[in-house]
Amino acid sequence: MFIMQLYNNFLRYGFVTKTFHWVMFVLIVFLLLVDPLTDSFPRGSDQRFFIVWLHQSLGLTVFMLVILRLLWKWINPKPTYPESMPIWQQRLSSGVHGILYTLILLQPIAGVLTVISRGRDAHFFGIFSIPGFNQPNDSLREVAWFLHHDIFGKALMGFILFHLLASLYHHFIVKDNILKKMTWGA
Repeated sequence: MFIMQLYNNFLRYGFVTKTFHWVMFVLIVFLLLVDPLTDSFPRGSDQRFFIVWLHQSLGLTVFMLVILRLLWKWINPKPTYPESMPIWQQRLSSGVHGILYTLILLQPIAGVLTVISRGRDAHFFGIFSIPGFNQPNDSLREVAWFLHHDIFGKALMGFILFHLLASLYHHFIVKDNILKKMTWGA
C-alpha cells in the first residue's frame, strides 16, 4: 500500500511541499487570469466589487502560503538533482526558484500598497482588513500599481511559463525524474 510521506527527503518532495506547490500554482494562475476581468464590469457594480474582493483575499492567501512554504522549505531537505543534470542547469533552477519566491512575496505587497494608498482597506475574506491610509497617496498608488501590474505580474507570468517549460523539457526530453518528484504519484 502506498503511503505518502509528509516531509521531504533527498529523493522526493513530501506531501506538504507538494500541496503548497500545487495550491499556490492554481491560486496564482487564477489570480493572473481573473485580474483582467475586473475591467469588464462597470465601476461600482457588484460583479466588479466581488472580483476585486476575491482578488485581494486570494492574493493575501498566496502571500501567507509563500511565507509558510519558505519556512517549511527551510526545515526540510531538498531532493537532490539528478546526477546527469549539468551544474549550470542546477544553478539556473535555483535562481529561477529564488526569483519566483521573491516575485510571489513582492506581488501581494505591491497589491496591498495599491489598495491602501487609495485610502481603502484591503480585505481578507471578511476575516480581517488592512486599513487604508487616512489620506490617499496618489504617487505611491501609481508606483505600487505599476509594480504590481506591469513589473511583478508580467515577470511572474514569464517565470512561471519558463518553470513550466523547463519541467516539461526534463520530463519529456531528458526523461529524468524532476517533474515526478513534485507530483503525488512519486
